Amino acid sequence: MKHATRSFVLVMAFATIALTVSLVFRSAPALADWSDWDYSAQLDVRNNATALLPSGYTVSFVLDTQSLVSLGQMQANCADLRVTHNDGGTESELDRLVEGCNTSATTVTFRTQAEVGIGSTDTDYRLYYSNPAAANPPQNPSNVYAFYDDFQDGDAAGWNGADGTWSVVNDGGNYIYRYTTGGANWAISYVALPSLSNLDYVAKIRATSGTNFTRWIGLAFRIQNQTNFLTFYQSRDVNQFKFARVVNDVHTVVLSPAYTMGADTWYRLRLQAIGNQVRARIWQDGTTEPTAWNIQTTDTTFQSSTNIGVTLYQHTTAADWDDVQVRMLVDAEPTITLHWGTAPWWDNGWGYRSRLTVAKSSATETLPVS
Repeated sequence: MKHATRSFVLVMAFATIALTVSLVFRSAPALADWSDWDYSAQLDVRNNATALLPSGYTVSFVLDTQSLVSLGQMQANCADLRVTHNDGGTESELDRLVEGCNTSATTVTFRTQAEVGIGSTDTDYRLYYSNPAAANPPQNPSNVYAFYDDFQDGDAAGWNGADGTWSVVNDGGNYIYRYTTGGANWAISYVALPSLSNLDYVAKIRATSGTNFTRWIGLAFRIQNQTNFLTFYQSRDVNQFKFARVVNDVHTVVLSPAYTMGADTWYRLRLQAIGNQVRARIWQDGTTEPTAWNIQTTDTTFQSSTNIGVTLYQHTTAADWDDVQVRMLVDAEPTITLHWGTAPWWDNGWGYRSRLTVAKSSATETLPVS
């Protein structure tokens, strides 16, 4: 989709300040497709990292949709909340995920479409809202995260299971990934994710009760192969959350703070790895994610290895995983800034748009607001 906008720039001359106004020819054909949306806002993506922010990076921002809904400017289910990207010639609608719609802290997540240089800002994204007839927004998580699997397709395509039986099962209408029987040592199932050693990885885990209850269950990352990887896992036999290196199927526990995980209850585990920094936290599903990390340390083992997985140890009964999501991670997360506008005033009489850039050439004077 394509889109045209117009901007007025009022340049006021000041005797002590020299201004430069440049016209950047990044024209795009006018777009009538968004004329049914009453409001829009520019979304800026700023790279705060010490390296190039790659295309395909998952970003989020928080929006007060409750106020917009109460003003009649947004549907109560946020179906009219849309995100687009303009590549300089074509404006394309992006898949976006909305969490906590009609609240004061709605999280909107999408994936970037272009690289952003160090210290630079990409201003080519836009938020649209206020269309009572809008329906079926694009919201495929696989187009938002670097990897996503909720197993609702009923298969485990892409997963490589080892030491035991791994399968997707119907759990009361919800499909999940389950391990059953076998494997006297570490059992693991993993997904190949090339070039993703620095990552943010979240998944749900559930231990079983009974005589042969789930003792150890967790997530694996920086996987070389099925016997060499890093893992954060819950050790239910001693009520500890652990970080361990698994080398040639022999594990070395690095840290093991106290934590109690109930059986037959879903928990969420988030781990992050960036360079030699690794950290993780665990919490019961349905409760607020804590801000503190249960474990935070440094480790250079398998630092250049990629791939993610699920794992457990010395297990003869069932254990479950669900809602696996992975995204790239940089050393300083990008900042998303919204520049609010008013109702679009353009019509098809304007065929193109061009950006005006105002640059202050004085090194000693401050440019006033007006």
